[in-house]
Amino acid sequence: MDRVKIASELVRLAKGLVAAKAIELVKSPGAMMERQPRYMIRLHGKDWGELYFNMRGYVAEKGIPVPSQRGSGAASLEIGEKGLSAFKMEIARANREWSDAGKTAAAKSLVAVYQVSVDIDVGGFKFSARVSPDDLPDLEKVLKKKGIKYNSRADYWD
Repeated sequence: MDRVKIASELVRLAKGLVAAKAIELVKSPGAMMERQPRYMIRLHGKDWGELYFNMRGYVAEKGIPVPSQRGSGAASLEIGEKGLSAFKMEIARANREWSDAGKTAAAKSLVAVYQVSVDIDVGGFKFSARVSPDDLPDLEKVLKKKGIKYNSRADYWD
């Protein structure tokens, strides 16, 4: 194989390893008399809003989607009337934020894999407690020593 074929094969394989971008700009057909093209802003493959040319620059109909600080979902970032390159830079920055948010969520799910719910029956009074898996052996030892009935099960965190 020559170098060009090897390089193209490596590029093809690397594309599968790169994470998909959260935000994409897709050129859409505009009105007949428009001089500047319109773009659809897509978040995770679904239409979010439109980027169209105003008298002074491009305007995002709903803003640029960025990860919400309050949990899952998206917030909107407004940057006003700017050139297409300014929007592309903001979208690249927002894609890095989406990637970091995904890595953080994945790290949290690896760290806090599960918890244990323990249903305890003490003299007819029933209650439930949640403990970490590390504390369960100590709790079971105390409950067995006191002769208290219990039932434990692993629950996966969201």
